[in-house]
Amino acid sequence: AASMDELLAMLRQRTGQSQVDGYQSGPERVDELVAAIYQAISDAQIRYSEPPASWTDEGQKIRTPADLLETRLGTCLDTTLLFAAALEQAGLRAQVWMLAGHAFVGWWRQESDSWAAVSSEAPDMVNRLDLGQLGVLETTLATERANPASFADARAAATQRIHQDPDAIIGILDVWAARR
Repeated sequence: AASMDELLAMLRQRTGQSQVDGYQSGPERVDELVAAIYQAISDAQIRYSEPPASWTDEGQKIRTPADLLETRLGTCLDTTLLFAAALEQAGLRAQVWMLAGHAFVGWWRQESDSWAAVSSEAPDMVNRLDLGQLGVLETTLATERANPASFADARAAATQRIHQDPDAIIGILDVWAARR
């Protein structure tokens, strides 16, 4: 992924401003920050990969961001956690959405401190998504491909997956709340 300097340059190019101001400038600016992070990670050319056969059938070993950048290989969980770390670095509250057999990243579009570390209340979270309080992103669409998916398409793919099968949502981890 890009260094913070590269991310700031990309942010300036995309929006005319390079400050990483978290929630101070509103939800649209938050989305611009996430879009710049999406582009930076997409530019890193990480390829999607299933977990290696040598790993266990139960659970999944997680590659670190350094591992992803070195090997250029990552699962949906690996790329989700890479995005979550980058969002936190930008001062945003990241979420890890865990679905049956899949994961993707989410974020609060506005500052909120009334959230448990882990929730299995999918209807409430889908409602918050529909109200525009949250954003979600299909991180595997940032992996290397012939026709890279746009940020808007990656957001739409995650939202569509949630609406198609909300019962597949196992839980949502709020990284900031979990750290507290």
